[in-house]
Formats: sequence, C-alpha cells, structure tokens
Amino acid sequence: MGDFFRGWRRKIGCVTLLLACLFATGWIRSQIVADVIMFHCGPRTTGIVYSVRNCLSLTSRQDGVLHSEVSIPIWHESSIADFPDPAVVDHFEWQCPKCGSSFLVGGEVGLLARFSHVPYWSIVIPLTLLSAFLLLTKLRQSNETKMAEPTPAEGP
Repeated sequence: MGDFFRGWRRKIGCVTLLLACLFATGWIRSQIVADVIMFHCGPRTTGIVYSVRNCLSLTSRQDGVLHSEVSIPIWHESSIADFPDPAVVDHFEWQCPKCGSSFLVGGEVGLLARFSHVPYWSIVIPLTLLSAFLLLTKLRQSNETKMAEPTPAEGP
C-alpha cells in the first residue's frame, strides 16, 4: 500500500478525488436545500456564495454601508422555493449557454454587484477525470542504473 502513494501524482490524485466528492455532495444538496454564506471581504464589500439548483453562484456587492474588516462568515439554509433560478437572470454581459456558466456586472445607484454562476457539473466532471488519470495511469519506471552496479562491459 505504501508503494501506491509514492510520488506526487497519486497524492494529488487523491486530493482531486476528495474535492470532486465534496463538490458532488454540494451538487446533490443544492437540489433540495438552498445554502447561502455571507462574509465581509472589505470595509464596504460583501461577498455572498449561493448553492442552489445545481449551481454555485458568487456575488460581490459594494455598497455605502461600512462593515468591520474582519467578520465570521454567516451560513444560512432555507427551502429551495425561496430562491429564484440563477440561470433566469436577464442582463448578463457574458454567458456561455452551452456550459451553463455566466458572468454579470451590474449596478444601481450606490451599488455595484458582480455575479458569477457556475454549474456543479462543470467542476465535478473535470476533477473526476483528472483524479482518474492521476490515480489509474501507471507510473513509469526509472531507467537510471545504480552507480554501485558494474556495467556488463566492466565485468566483476
């Protein structure tokens, strides 16, 4: 078993597989429950992470309200019916309809918001494929010979 984890590829493969499992858990949970994490990332900036309806969404808002520099993130869960579908937001400046990703920069009076929305499958599938490649491909054997061994031409 110790030989399996020799080298960086297998270790990185296990870490990416663990990340893929964590994002897959969030993907399944987002079909039932809406999770919201709010945190202050500056004196006037609030960051919000949404996990709802198979998507992971990030919002950064700058408003006139002065916050403390350091704050503990606030986590809230609620029914999925309370949240609109993030894919229905109209005014995207950039979006990729085939992959479901989108990015929005918008503003109101005194408020600037950046919104990005990424479907969970676009995170889980590449991480799973990368971990499968790193874990299942065979490691190449080194062609180097030891310095202590005599070459066949030298003899004993």
